[in-house]
Amino acid sequence: AFFIDGNIQRALTSTVATSIHAVEIVAAAICCCSSFCSKAVEYEAEGVLALPFIVIGLMANAMSIRIFSHRHMRMQCVNWYLMLLAASDSVILIGAFFVLTLPRLGEVLHWWSATAISYYSTPYMYAFMTLAQTVSVWMTTAMSIHRFVGVCFPFKAGELLTERNVKTLIFCVIVASVLFNSTRFFEVYIADVCYMQLIGAELPVLLPTELRMDPLYRKIFYEWAYTLIMFAIPFTILIVVNTLVIIAVHRYFHLLIVFAFVVNILEKLDMNELYAAAVPWSNMLVMTNASINICIYCMFSDKYRQLFSLYIRSFLCCSKVNKDDSFQMILTSH
Repeated sequence: AFFIDGNIQRALTSTVATSIHAVEIVAAAICCCSSFCSKAVEYEAEGVLALPFIVIGLMANAMSIRIFSHRHMRMQCVNWYLMLLAASDSVILIGAFFVLTLPRLGEVLHWWSATAISYYSTPYMYAFMTLAQTVSVWMTTAMSIHRFVGVCFPFKAGELLTERNVKTLIFCVIVASVLFNSTRFFEVYIADVCYMQLIGAELPVLLPTELRMDPLYRKIFYEWAYTLIMFAIPFTILIVVNTLVIIAVHRYFHLLIVFAFVVNILEKLDMNELYAAAVPWSNMLVMTNASINICIYCMFSDKYRQLFSLYIRSFLCCSKVNKDDSFQMILTSH
C-alpha cells in the first residue's frame, strides 16, 4: 500500500490546488475553489465504492484481533504478528476514510462539515497511515522470517523463536516504524481557513510544509530511504525466505503469506505516465488488501475458522456459550 507516498499530493489534490490559488489571492481574503471538485472517477472509487470496503474491513479486522487475542490463539507466537497486522490494517482503513473517502462523500452529499473534518484531520491521519503501513509491511516480513526459521531450522527454532525474542522483534518493528515516519507529522499543515464562494462554506486550506517541498529531503527520504525500507528490502526478504521454504517443503501454498504484500507493491511498478490515472484504483487495492486478510485466514486456518464460526453463532443467537470450553473442544478434535 504505497499510495501514501504519491497520494498525499493526490489525496488532497482538490484542496492543495485550491490552497495554492488561495494563497496567491490571500490579500483579497477569498479562497478560490475553481479546482475544488474532484473527478467523477474519484467520486466512484474513493467516495462510493470505498466506503463498504472500509466498513467491512474494519469489522473483519476487529474480528481478527478478537480471535488472535484469544488465550488459546496467543499460545502460538505467529498469531501475535497477525493480530498486529490486523490492527495496523485497521489504522490504514480509518486513515483512508478520513483522508480519501470522507471528503469525497462531503462533496457528493454537499456535506461540507464532513469535508472540513477531513481536512482538519488529514495532517495527523496521513502520518498515522504511513506509520501503520510501515508496521504492516515489516510485520508481514517478520512473520515470513519466523516461518522460515521454523521450517528450515526446526532444531534451532525452539532456541531462536522464544516468546522473549518474538516480543523483542515486534517491539523493534514498531519503534523503528515510529522513528522512520516521525517526519511525516511535519509534512502537511493547515495554512488558513478560507471561505469558498462556490460552495458557500468555510474550509481549511492544506499545504505541504517546507520540509516536504525541500528537494534534498524528498531525494533522501522518498527516492532512497522510502524505496529501500518500504519496497526493495522487505520484498527481497519475502522472495528469498519464501523461496527457501518452498524448496525445503515442496509445498507451494506457502507463497500465500506474501499475497497481501504483493498486492501492496504492484502499484510501485507502474510507469510514471500511468500513475496519476491509476491512483484512485490503487487506493481501492489498498483498502481491499486491508480488508481481505480474514478470507485468507478462514480458508487456510482451521482454528481461526472454527473460532470465527463460534463467535458469529454466539453473536447471532445471543447465546451464553462458554467460548473457552467450546474452543478447547475444537483444539482437542484437531
